[in-house]
Amino acid sequence: MADTVKLTVNITGRELAELRAQADRNGTTVTEALRRSLAAGRAFDDARTKGARVLVEGPAGRLRQVEVI
Repeated sequence: MADTVKLTVNITGRELAELRAQADRNGTTVTEALRRSLAAGRAFDDARTKGARVLVEGPAGRLRQVEVI
């Protein structure tokens, strides 16, 4: 595992609530929820940089494109 560092960030209460909710849903910590969010963002950025589209398939099989800002 890579060296870790302690990080202090300024986020809104709503953003913190979302991180906590993600951690609860996945049975993990807020730190791990943040790591996963960063990894997802990196994957989206990599795909966009390569000219790919990111698609989400809904329960009925309908595809929609995710707009990454």
